[in-house]
Amino acid sequence: MKDLHHTAMSDLWAHWKLAYGKMYATEELESTKYATFTANYLFILNWNADVEATSTVGLNQFADMTTEEFSA
Repeated sequence: MKDLHHTAMSDLWAHWKLAYGKMYATEELESTKYATFTANYLFILNWNADVEATSTVGLNQFADMTTEEFSA
């Protein structure tokens, strides 16, 4: 099941990068951004699953940014 989850996330990541024209200068930076993207996606899933939430959130061009990066 872990491999299926990894494949699904990798596919989502690839489609998201294509949709927003994202490219990274190094493999290390891409790996860091992928980890941030994954964490943000899990946050989105949890937020949208909360029956008490009064709004929904989704992926956008900032999904590879940490809260600190976005705030700056």
